[in-house]
Amino acid sequence: MIDARTWSDEAAKRLALVVGLAGSTVMLRHVDRLAPETAEWVAHVLDGFAGQWVAATTVEQAAVPDVLLCRFAVTVTIRPLRHRIDDVRELVPALLRKLAPGQEISCGQAAMRILLRSQWPGNIAELVTVLRTALGRRRTGEITPKDLPEFCHTTSRHVLTPWETLERDAIVRTLLDAGGDRPQAAAMLGISRATIYRKITAYGIVVDPQGPGVVDPPVT
Repeated sequence: MIDARTWSDEAAKRLALVVGLAGSTVMLRHVDRLAPETAEWVAHVLDGFAGQWVAATTVEQAAVPDVLLCRFAVTVTIRPLRHRIDDVRELVPALLRKLAPGQEISCGQAAMRILLRSQWPGNIAELVTVLRTALGRRRTGEITPKDLPEFCHTTSRHVLTPWETLERDAIVRTLLDAGGDRPQAAAMLGISRATIYRKITAYGIVVDPQGPGVVDPPVT
């Protein structure tokens, strides 16, 4: 597998070396990221492939130079993950087995509910990043909402400044520690209830309440 996002002389050598190797399969990822002159070179190299499987992935098909695109006999369009969200149920255990082979780790129901309500603008690559973070926080057992990255607990996709990101993450983490109890989280952070409600709305934070007696008005 060769990723065009990190194209280098070494990647070019690897591609050239597999030309003519019977039974070999070549995967070129993100070919839309190739420079025009590099795409022409790759297209020329592909002409030398015979009896081999060559596949390529792209985020933007329109960005792939015709000189390269015409080398592929079939084009398949895969819908974004947000349009096939139920696939997350099957992808998560498969990815966990790949990312943590031999480890007794699974995704709990509460964490899965959070993953299922995400829009996944980064598709499977983003899901992999989320699971890597969760595995860094929990090596065995069930992944819980606390193990997921803080941005998973938000619905807003506005680009935040570094300071806003720190503030949002601190609020999310405290809300999780407080079981979703907003007044308690505000007290733990040393801010007023009005402030935490305003920040929750501004950042689109969604943390499900846990435990009895927690009143959690909807966040719009």
